[in-house]
Amino acid sequence: MEHDRLSDARLIAPPMPCVPAELPVLPGQTLARVVDEFGPPSCVAFIVEVNGEPVLRADWSREIAPGDTVVAIPLPRGGGDGKSILG
Repeated sequence: MEHDRLSDARLIAPPMPCVPAELPVLPGQTLARVVDEFGPPSCVAFIVEVNGEPVLRADWSREIAPGDTVVAIPLPRGGGDGKSILG
């Protein structure tokens, strides 16, 4: 998809270990497309927020509006070995 200009909408996708990185997105793109292009890999569990509000995957067909901030937040996963991270 070709674009003439960037928008003030943006995606923040923290790379591991959760250090935020802002990436440009364009209004009119769906949330699903933005997450697919810029979000964490599909093997990583994550949630998506738009303007601080969580968005269910079923609602990722919504379009990004000018000024929207999209955040992909990776979720920690345990190893299932019963060890505590506290020692």
